[in-house]
Amino acid sequence: MPGVRGRVLAASLLALAALVNGGSGAWAQTASGPPAADPLAPARALFADALRDEDAQRFSEALQKFVRVRDVRDTASIEYRIGACYEGLGQPLPAFAAYKQATVLGRSDLESADVVTAAVDRLRDLAKHIARLTLVLPSPPPADMQVRVDGAPVSQLANADPVPLQPGSHVVVVTATGVAPFRSEVVLSEGAQATLPVSLTRLAPETPPDGSARTAGWIAIATGGALLVTSAVLLLARHDDISTLDRACPGGLCPPEANAPGLDSTRNRALLEGPVGAAFGIAGIAATGVGAVLVLNWKGTRVVPLLAPDGGGVALAGVFR
Repeated sequence: MPGVRGRVLAASLLALAALVNGGSGAWAQTASGPPAADPLAPARALFADALRDEDAQRFSEALQKFVRVRDVRDTASIEYRIGACYEGLGQPLPAFAAYKQATVLGRSDLESADVVTAAVDRLRDLAKHIARLTLVLPSPPPADMQVRVDGAPVSQLANADPVPLQPGSHVVVVTATGVAPFRSEVVLSEGAQATLPVSLTRLAPETPPDGSARTAGWIAIATGGALLVTSAVLLLARHDDISTLDRACPGGLCPPEANAPGLDSTRNRALLEGPVGAAFGIAGIAATGVGAVLVLNWKGTRVVPLLAPDGGGVALAGVFR
């Protein structure tokens, strides 16, 4: 493609010229001494070396050098070279991002018009092989909102640019303080452009502990304890009464000299002590359980809706105070 190759060459020459022009002032004669050293001279030499590596298809070495030049001075032409190296390495996503940055840097620079045109051509070609996802966020978004796609933070949200992605399945997670986490899985085909609305649902405010409920809880625990003690006393007395009957009437046969009225009274008392003791025990356990719940108290117990375009659900959230 001669047209594209011509623009690529123009981009290289413009980048080198930018470095030269940017450092020309450093050679000016000072009033008190000899010319100052040119701070951009190492960057120009590194840029020329990177061009030679790229021309020899040593894309990894060239990329590292172009990135170092960019750290000195970033221009549309340098971003274009970085994009070309990523393409040579078979990495379309960072190449797309570099070409996009080249168009941004060269938008207001007339000398970079050819670079921008060449970058737009590469973006158009790469767009056929990658997918792009536009996230529609609530307005205004929460101050501490974090957006991640496949676990990686998304930085393009500041200017609402589509997120370039490899074709396939991707997971979008959005979190912020005071809102239910948003999670959605999207499947994108090659060249697809999709839009995903992000819904953030605010959580209910936490309810502070109720002092009166805690007091009632302690009363219930105390009452339950008293009932359990009473149950234990009644069941122990029943055991003693049964033992008395067994000693007086072995095998259930009472001798003639046995005190019949006293034994009948003991038997009737034992029959009553069993169910009453069990009832007191059950009531004591119930009162103690209710009191424990009131004393511990759930802090901020709530049902959290989880919303997503492809599904939803609920979650119970809360901790013991």
